[in-house]
Amino acid sequence: MGFAFIGIFMIILFFSIKNKFVLASMGNQLIVIKTDSFEKKVNWMEVESLSLIQFVYPPLYRIKVKGMEKTFWFNTENQFINVGGLLVIQAKWET
Repeated sequence: MGFAFIGIFMIILFFSIKNKFVLASMGNQLIVIKTDSFEKKVNWMEVESLSLIQFVYPPLYRIKVKGMEKTFWFNTENQFINVGGLLVIQAKWET
């Protein structure tokens, strides 16, 4: 019974955060934020905050852009995210 509740909790958690993940490419003057539905080029001056989310490998970052209500998450290696032994696969950046 306990495993069922853990499973249901993990499914709810997955669906609540899956839309926060983006692919980000950073340059000297520009950040390209890409999701399934849009691609936005943002100047560094438009970034409101950029912070590291603790205890996740590879490093997971949170970015907030001025003029956008949504906060996005991205990692530095575009292959996977390991959180407490659980593995989340992320699509690779296509150029």
